[in-house]
Amino acid sequence: MWSGAVGVVLKPVSGGLDLVSKTTEGIKNTVKIFEAQLKKDRRRLPRTFYNMDEQIKVYNPLDAYIIGRILDSLDGPFKRDHYLENIKFLNGDRMHYLVVTEEHLILLDAMQKSMKWNVDSNNVSVIEKFQNGLMIHLYRKYEGRDQVPIEINNPQVLKKVYERIRHLEADQE
Repeated sequence: MWSGAVGVVLKPVSGGLDLVSKTTEGIKNTVKIFEAQLKKDRRRLPRTFYNMDEQIKVYNPLDAYIIGRILDSLDGPFKRDHYLENIKFLNGDRMHYLVVTEEHLILLDAMQKSMKWNVDSNNVSVIEKFQNGLMIHLYRKYEGRDQVPIEINNPQVLKKVYERIRHLEADQE
């Protein structure tokens, strides 16, 4: 007799809880469909903002790729950096990018899509220019080194990289 009375009370409560559970599950699945549709419809990577004041320039797919795919995938240290530019050059037979932000200098290996090194721009003390590259001397050691090299065999690219890094160094003083 008691089991029948308890069932009369609990069956509608159980049905109500199932209703709420299935409704929220349906809403969650609907939102997932719309999110997947938004990601699928994107035609290009988001626009890159430049400098501390987040200037907008003509859309550059390479800048967008470096910021959107490479730097953001490195989880954390560069997410808040203020992007300035990237400089593409050959190092031996491998393509590299020197990414210049207000906060860091980052050397990326284009083939491996990996970071070779990064240096806090406030850590740059002296930059020496040689015939085939640059040596960046540091105030504080980076991974046990007090200098990091950039090998660049093209004189025009070497000059551009040197001028751009020297400009950042002058901004610190």
